[in-house]
Amino acid sequence: MFVRTLAALALATLLCTSSVAAEDHPVVKQMKEKLKHPDKPFTMLVTLQIKDGKEKAFEDAFLEAQKGTKKEKGCIAYEINRDTDHPEVFVLIEKWKNIDGLVDHLAQDHTSKLLKLFGDMVEKSSIKVYTVPGE
Repeated sequence: MFVRTLAALALATLLCTSSVAAEDHPVVKQMKEKLKHPDKPFTMLVTLQIKDGKEKAFEDAFLEAQKGTKKEKGCIAYEINRDTDHPEVFVLIEKWKNIDGLVDHLAQDHTSKLLKLFGDMVEKSSIKVYTVPGE
């Protein structure tokens, strides 16, 4: 349990880090380690458990950031989903044309603004990465 808590805290720190250059962002480093072909499309499934009472504020902040993100040239999809059984849990589906699309996304003002809020709102988080078979 303690190790899982430390891992969740470490991931929350990764997600919330907005003060470093986008190409040095811990999430970018994590994706580069996982992707065999960083020049190819990939999907990130980000699961967030939001702190009690912060769900509406998180949802509103994400939807605002989503407007700018969907206009980014490297973005294929950027969607929010809420668990019907656990309304404090959100799953974000992020599809990027390549790692450069993610780097560009992390450098945007709307993304920085959203990530700054994560520290106050996110209880636990995890990221899973998927690629298209055969690519």
